[in-house]
Amino acid sequence: MIIVNPVRDHLKHKKILLKKISEFIHDNDTHIAVEEANLSGNKDDIYSPIQSDFFSSLKEQSEYLKYFYSDVITPTILTIGRGLKIVPFDYKVHNAWFQQYSESAEHSWHNHSDCQFTNIYYLELPDAGYKTEVVGLDGNLIEYSAKEGDVVTIPSWMIHRSKPNGTEQKTVIAFNTSYSSIKHERHYINA
Repeated sequence: MIIVNPVRDHLKHKKILLKKISEFIHDNDTHIAVEEANLSGNKDDIYSPIQSDFFSSLKEQSEYLKYFYSDVITPTILTIGRGLKIVPFDYKVHNAWFQQYSESAEHSWHNHSDCQFTNIYYLELPDAGYKTEVVGLDGNLIEYSAKEGDVVTIPSWMIHRSKPNGTEQKTVIAFNTSYSSIKHERHYINA
């Protein structure tokens, strides 16, 4: 199951979020260190072509996440919950982080735990051929359409990856969510 929803006012949000992410990158070390064996057998930390605040303890105070939570993502989260037919419902955003991919950057096959859904907001996706690849129960890639400005939602147990990126920068904001049916709607972000 793959759900795709457009983000309302994406172009406005894209401009603001990219500026705020750029400021966060400027003020913090967001390169992801990768251990790679060199020819002599020694391991050295090298920087990958990915920038992310996934490991940053400062991300929850970042201006881009404050804006993302307050002005961007709530309408889409509500649309997803209603589409799941569990109205009224409670939802929780467990965490969120950006990942910015330059040429050849990739994120290997993985899944997410401790949540029901994994979500990917394509803030910059100049070529839809570099959207997230998702594997179905049969072991084959699932075909779906997504473009810049969309949020792709998948069950968190599904294996997925960002294949090696092309020449143009790709930026996503990934976040994990859970939903439950209740009598009165309540919502939590990073609770």
